[in-house]
Amino acid sequence: MKAYKSLTKEEKLACISLYLEDAKKDENWVIRQEAYRSLGFTEEAKKDENCNIRLEAYHSLGFTEDAKKDEDGDIRQEAELYFKVLNEK
Repeated sequence: MKAYKSLTKEEKLACISLYLEDAKKDENWVIRQEAYRSLGFTEEAKKDENCNIRLEAYHSLGFTEDAKKDEDGDIRQEAELYFKVLNEK
């Protein structure tokens, strides 16, 4: 099996199941996102540097109070809506 670092982007995407842990730490956010989609999103994904990954993690796992303070405006907005709906009876 080839070393992960020697793979092209296309090879990394095609072979995520062979390199799960490496893919979650890849510098390319698209590869990290695909790894989380394959493995399932975790609390770790909510802390990713990329807002797309964080947002998808919140969608998958549920929003937290921390999401209301996220640096990304879309995440904050969706968190507010989430808690508004959650608290309405």
